[in-house]
Parts: sequence; C-alpha cells; structure tokens
Amino acid sequence: MKTSVESKRILLIDHQSSWREAAGNVLAERKFLVRTSDAYTYLEPKCYVQGRPPDVVILGCATVKREERRLIKDVVAHNRHLLILCAALPREDVRQLFLAGADDVSDKPYSPQNLLHVVGEALMCQEVRDNFRERMLRKQWTENSAS
Repeated sequence: MKTSVESKRILLIDHQSSWREAAGNVLAERKFLVRTSDAYTYLEPKCYVQGRPPDVVILGCATVKREERRLIKDVVAHNRHLLILCAALPREDVRQLFLAGADDVSDKPYSPQNLLHVVGEALMCQEVRDNFRERMLRKQWTENSAS
C-alpha cells in the first residue's frame, strides 16, 4: 500500500546554504517532511525527520572524498534511498558513487521539476534497498557455488 507524499521524510545534506534552502522549500511546498543539514553525517537519531528515519537522503556534493564516501556508506548501511546531486564530477567519480550504493547521481544546479521527479522515482521503488556489502557477498557466494 502506498503512503501519501505528506508522510515521506527527506534529509537534505549540502554545504551550500542557499541551495539547501531552495531545494528544501521546493520539497516542503509539495508536502514532503524535510530536514536540512550542512554536516556530512548520517548519525541516527540526529538525522531523523520528525522522530523517524528519512525515506530519502539527498546529498549535494562537489567532490567525492573520504567525507562523502563515509556518508554514503552510512546511508546505504541503513537501507535508505540515496540521491546524489553534484556539479560536474568526473566519470570515474560518478561510477564510484553508483558502486558505493547511490540510487541516482544527477547534475547540480537542479530545476525544481527535476528534483521532484528524481525524489518521486526513488520513493516509487517498493523494494528494500540492499547494501553494497550484501551484493558483494551474494556475488561471492554465486561464484563459489559455480566452482
């Protein structure tokens, strides 16, 4: 059973306060529950939105360094949908983000329509997110059983 948009919680993380505020306003106008943060942390319950874990985490980043990788690992470990909005990352960095477990990697700046579309797509996914470690274990088991 699908729940209404009003009950969907979004955590928006970005160091740019103007972008964070603009994106948060776009989502809040559509009745999403939004919490914004400038800290690259995903520590529960600090990141909770109205007392519950977020359904979607949106990370805005300009580079992919240790801090971003740690955040991605934490989000994926908690089985949350992760959308990454970035400004002109090299192809290899984008590839690494997908391998780390990002559901979507898109360009920034972002139009309100595109932001709502990407968030809607993530929320439509009814399957529970699997994390990177589980995928690697399944791959290893498959390879071992074929031998």
